[in-house]
Amino acid sequence: MEAGAVVRKIEGGDALVEVQEEQACGHCHESEGCGSRLLIQLLGPGQQRIYRVRNDIGAVAGDSVIVTVPEGAVLQASFFSYMLPVALVIVGAAVASFISPNPAAADGYALAGAGIGLVIGMACLRLAQHRLGAKKGALLTMTKRTAKNVFGNCSD
Repeated sequence: MEAGAVVRKIEGGDALVEVQEEQACGHCHESEGCGSRLLIQLLGPGQQRIYRVRNDIGAVAGDSVIVTVPEGAVLQASFFSYMLPVALVIVGAAVASFISPNPAAADGYALAGAGIGLVIGMACLRLAQHRLGAKKGALLTMTKRTAKNVFGNCSD
């Protein structure tokens, strides 16, 4: 999946890029589309779309570039985000129901175990999000420049 972006600032070997929604190919809902709208939604709809990416292509502030997400990364992230909490809810409910000292109280224990499983699942996702965010260029990569200095001399 790829989307257009503009380099806003260079910091060492990294570039701060802003993903541009308006640079989409116009075929967002077609199977042959470029996928940039999905990429933008994945990266955070309605949020500031500035991301730190390794600058392996030597881009400078103002350059228009293409950023990509590896094939399968979206599916893997979606699967992990949905299945981990669901699995831990089920495991938590089953374990709590099994350890219930009184069969009449098993439903209450199962409910509490499901809640605990959900909290643990969400905590695991939050930890994974922070770890992924700490890795520079872990998800996005710049693949090429599409134009030189679209904003003139950007120094910020």
